[in-house]
Amino acid sequence: MRNNCAVPIAVIGMACRFPGSVNCPQTFWDVIKNKIDCITPIPTNRWESRTLQGLSQTADTQFAHVGGFIDNIDRFDATFFGISPREAVDIDPQQRMLLELSWQCMEDAAIGPEILEKLQTGVFVGIINHDYERLILADRSEISAYSGLGRSTSIAANRISYCYNLSGPSITIDTACSSSLTAVDAACSALANGTADVAFAGGANAILSPESYIEFSQAAMLSNSGRCSAFDESADGFVRAEGGGLVLLKRLSDALIDNDRIYATIIATSVNQDGKTVGIMAPNLLAQQGMMRTAISSAGIDRTDIGYVEAHGTGTQSGDTIEADSLGTVYGHPNLFVGSVKTNIGHTEAAAGIAGFIKAVLSIWHAEIPPNLHFTNPNSKIDFDALGIRIPRDSVSWNTSGGKPRVAAVNSFGFGGANAHVIVKEAPTRASHRRDTSLPVLMVPVSAHSSDSLRIKTQQLGDTFQQHPSLAADISYTAARASHQKFRTVIHVDTAEKLQKEPIIEQQCGTRSSVANDIERSQRIAFVFNGIGARWNGEGSTLYKKQAVFKATVDLCSSLFDRSLNIRRAFESGDRVDADDLVKAHAIHFTLQLALVDLWQSWAVSPHAVIGHSMGEIAAACVAGYINLPDAVALVSERSSRIQRYCNEGLMLAASLNRFDAEKIVEDSNGKICIGAMNSHDSVTFSGSVKEIQLLAESLKRKGCFNRILDVPVPFHSSIIEGARTGLSISSNASNAEQNEIEWFSSVTGAKIDDEHK
Repeated sequence: MRNNCAVPIAVIGMACRFPGSVNCPQTFWDVIKNKIDCITPIPTNRWESRTLQGLSQTADTQFAHVGGFIDNIDRFDATFFGISPREAVDIDPQQRMLLELSWQCMEDAAIGPEILEKLQTGVFVGIINHDYERLILADRSEISAYSGLGRSTSIAANRISYCYNLSGPSITIDTACSSSLTAVDAACSALANGTADVAFAGGANAILSPESYIEFSQAAMLSNSGRCSAFDESADGFVRAEGGGLVLLKRLSDALIDNDRIYATIIATSVNQDGKTVGIMAPNLLAQQGMMRTAISSAGIDRTDIGYVEAHGTGTQSGDTIEADSLGTVYGHPNLFVGSVKTNIGHTEAAAGIAGFIKAVLSIWHAEIPPNLHFTNPNSKIDFDALGIRIPRDSVSWNTSGGKPRVAAVNSFGFGGANAHVIVKEAPTRASHRRDTSLPVLMVPVSAHSSDSLRIKTQQLGDTFQQHPSLAADISYTAARASHQKFRTVIHVDTAEKLQKEPIIEQQCGTRSSVANDIERSQRIAFVFNGIGARWNGEGSTLYKKQAVFKATVDLCSSLFDRSLNIRRAFESGDRVDADDLVKAHAIHFTLQLALVDLWQSWAVSPHAVIGHSMGEIAAACVAGYINLPDAVALVSERSSRIQRYCNEGLMLAASLNRFDAEKIVEDSNGKICIGAMNSHDSVTFSGSVKEIQLLAESLKRKGCFNRILDVPVPFHSSIIEGARTGLSISSNASNAEQNEIEWFSSVTGAKIDDEHK
């Protein structure tokens, strides 16, 4: 027996594809919450039913003709993953499904492959089905050089690692129906011991040939009624199903630092084996109980903290009875609810554990315990009251006493006796820096590798917004952080009220969207920080009132500046600041710039490089990590205090002149006028004494040259204030420049600062 999660693990991304047209966690939740039964007749394109009937009759068994099937299992966008059409034909649909889910999982977590390839990223997946291999080998003339890779289950994990250039452990697991939850356990182990920094975990199952149906029928394991009726008197076996799910996991401490959305945390996992029982497929009551006790001991919680258990719950008389007994003995209490997602989608075999895991996480996320289908007459062999177990027939609001976090457990058993158990807990509460649901309009970036894919993806998002307008802010935030592909569009999402009236796809197809066909993924973002000349009274006051991230940064900076400046009050009121009060004006403008950066970064827009002009250079240096915030505040205060002494000793003049004409004016002035800034090839700012600048303004006016005297009280960047910099230096405890990921460029030379100082 083994238990993991010496450190808590965060679930930061999820993706799934299950029966009932489920293509994402939200549609999965809709199916579960709304009591949707996804079991259908076996699709006619899977195999010839008449041939199968003959086989089953020869075997003298009752054959099931229903199951849970996913849509378009034969479809695969090979070129997206850099796979040739010829190779794609030989790739098992389970591998294809996992590749697609891996990308969707990254999108959900707003983490691109360019980030994961820099980390130790592990891949742990469960696969047990070999139906496609049977199809490939049935006609030896169709075997190709790609067939071995395409049918090998080991390649399922390796292909994901190869596709995204991931270097962490890459393992395919087969423990029968517990494979995908065992994969979660293995991923948690790798994260806990440091062999992985991030990890995919999950599994997939595809039903492509009839042989397993016949085998399970012979073993009397399949339901004659065609439904998984977990814990009900009518339970008569399970219903086969296909599908897949993946989650992206990270150590909780890292997820908090990275400001990831955290669905829930894994606080314990446990795996064990039944040992010798009356038959290799017979469950072991004591083994199940021992595994649960190991997990709850590792989690360090009380059994009454468990509010919900997602059971293995296949709907067999012996299996349900033993599992209920185990759950009641270890976890039972009056408010313990137990259910099984198999009643909705069927038994997805290798993917069953991850299906149950995602359901449990979504239940925690939505604070709701969904209903268990096909539960009308409780199994008479189970004393639910004595065991302290309740099976929900309808949705139950999940409220905990005393504000305790919601906790759920997940069971998954393999028919050979390999068991897995996971305990998940509500994520720690914290101030959200992710979204502002009060915004009247949201911009949702959408991208894909082709125009057709872009239309499909936009349509799917439109459907989601129509059904769940409250999710728009979350989706917008996540989409902004995700990797962006070649074909792009932006969806403008108005308020929820308007959204419910106007189909979003019409907005996308009209003039309110924009598409870029040839934007390279290598494009980088630069932030430019301006000087004090760009400030105006009341700047940032609206953002201070409406944006929590902006406000938090302003309040922090305000606490570092001299209290007499009362920076916070200036943003609260938007009151006019006297132009001659340079100390306060500089403090406000510097604070505004830092707050804007934090706000943009909370929206997942971060700079790769920064450059600043005048006072803006201090803000740029701070954002790049070359100077820490307290030292930056001290430098701004000292610099502005020194410059304050030169108020009204000169002026600045903006003019439409090229560099050569500007330099000629400076030369003719005999040093009385300086170039304060070259803003562009035909825009210059002069600094000088009051008299000289006024004379220059009149001269340029007579020549018909645009010019304007700036409303600043000091001739910045001139020899007049040269004395202000004497003895002014930076003393910072910021990180070493070589370790900074953001590049800082000089506005004087145009070169990188670290390059200048090598």
